Parts: sequence; C-alpha cells; structure tokens
Amino acid sequence: MIEHSDLPKLSIASLGGTVSMQATAGGCGVTPTLDCEQQLLQVPQLREMAQLTVTSSSLVPSASLSFNALLEVLA
Repeated sequence: MIEHSDLPKLSIASLGGTVSMQATAGGCGVTPTLDCEQQLLQVPQLREMAQLTVTSSSLVPSASLSFNALLEVLA
C-alpha cells in the first residue's frame, strides 16, 4: 500500500461545461449541475493514485465560458 504522502499531487479545477451537465426535471433540457467533487465520484480510483486538491471555479455551459472568465481562472 502506498503512503498518502508518497502519492503525486494533482490539482483539478472544474468550470462546468458538457461533462457537468445533467437532465433537468421534466425533461426540459440539460444544465451544468455536477461540481468537481461530484464528477470525481465517477472515478474513485483517482483518490488512491494522487493527493487531490479540487475546486469548482464555475458551473456554466461550455458555450457560456468567455475568454475573460478563463483568464480569471488562470489568474
């Protein structure tokens, strides 16, 4: 078994986008609803492979990500 402190460090930021989208109630389309933690629940093995730091920087559809918003996240 690998000690937690021996694992590589990995930072993941989520902006929303297509991978975060879920069907809305009543079948009226899809909206971004899954934050970074919720998305990582789909790959629990990742927590065994790295020390994770996660953040959800925004929760918007891909088409709504502006260039300025991306620059703010990078800053």
